[in-house]
Amino acid sequence: MLPFIFMPLMLIVAGVLAVSRARQDKHLNGVWRRWSQARSWQYLPVWESMVNAHTGGPFNRGTRRRADRGFIGTFDGLPVFGFRYRYTVSTGKSSSTYTHRICGVRFPGAHFPPLRILRESGVLFGRDLQFENVQFNEYWHVKSPSPRFAHDVLHASAMEYLMGPLPAFVEIWFSHDVMFVAVHGDPAPALVGTHLRMLTGFADQLRRHVLKEVGTVHRMVDRSGPGVSLAEQERRMALLEQRERPPMQGR
Repeated sequence: MLPFIFMPLMLIVAGVLAVSRARQDKHLNGVWRRWSQARSWQYLPVWESMVNAHTGGPFNRGTRRRADRGFIGTFDGLPVFGFRYRYTVSTGKSSSTYTHRICGVRFPGAHFPPLRILRESGVLFGRDLQFENVQFNEYWHVKSPSPRFAHDVLHASAMEYLMGPLPAFVEIWFSHDVMFVAVHGDPAPALVGTHLRMLTGFADQLRRHVLKEVGTVHRMVDRSGPGVSLAEQERRMALLEQRERPPMQGR
């Protein structure tokens, strides 16, 4: 008798969990969309073209890769974008899904050589590039097929910037015309600004001659954030949420 009772019960539990996850996903999509719109940014609930558009970081790992909850806008006067990126790694009969929040600053026209910057605790195979700052070498992994580009990017002031207080992240890397940062998990939208500010601060360290050599121009960082005050963002989000609520049913 037990199997006949147990199996339907498991199906019911699985169904309840699936419905709960779907509702939570719908709710979070709404939060991210309102957050983007309140900043006058474009929101992309699914962004599959980003799955294979770049290399480095968590890209091209595992299977079932997908990108969603994306945004495109301007932050500190620079073009930025971001999305949630997930992939699955299978081992035998088990599998694990890994989630990252990706943010990037775009440099139109640039063709950056690959460059990866990871904290020393990160796993990076092969010999690291070495710099004149011994403490920096002890704290960071740096890898690039172009040592000259890496040293041009990581000059004394840039290394000092990276040694300063920064929000937690997995890796900074360059791909095509973008400087990326990856964060473990799927943090709330309110935390994205700290990583965008870190990226724009690092972008401010890139020297004019370096940007010219890779085919783009130096742009001033203006520290304006998304260009919409926090109070106005909150007002817009509240208004959008109010408009989306279903009307009260009359009795």
